Amino acid sequence: MGRTLQLEQGHARTSLALGALFLGAFVVGSTELVVVGLLTLIARDLAVSVATTGALVTAYALGIAIGGPILAAATMRLGRRFLLWLSLAACVAGNALAAVATDFGPLLVLRAVTGALQGLFVGVAFSVAAGLVPPERLGRAIAMVFGGIAVSTALGVPLGTVIGQEQPSGWRATF
Repeated sequence: MGRTLQLEQGHARTSLALGALFLGAFVVGSTELVVVGLLTLIARDLAVSVATTGALVTAYALGIAIGGPILAAATMRLGRRFLLWLSLAACVAGNALAAVATDFGPLLVLRAVTGALQGLFVGVAFSVAAGLVPPERLGRAIAMVFGGIAVSTALGVPLGTVIGQEQPSGWRATF
């Protein structure tokens, strides 16, 4: 009886941890693509062309592709849980700063930085997810992280776009 209770408690903790990774992936996944639905609003607000504003998508993608691995290499000696919290908190802070950006240049830099933080978060999340489960459940654990990103695309991005288009503060409310 005692062993069964321990297994159930361990499973519950693992499920909770995987759920937290799912939510974190949802947040960073939403951050990545929500800007696409807000390009015209941002362009109008910051007095740049929509084509120029499209660079916000590119900057984020370059942040993930280049900055993410660099951050991972630079922080590999830090604890994984700490890195998860740090990268997610810094991503949220970057979005808060983006919400108050008054010029396009700083917003572009913030998008690249938050992209790099997403790259770090997702890489660490995969590692943490893999370490939480036995080998036969590895696919399910990794799917939880991917699932957060997939659901962010299906729900987070449209919701963020609606918020940005309907709120008096416009696109800034989404960030």
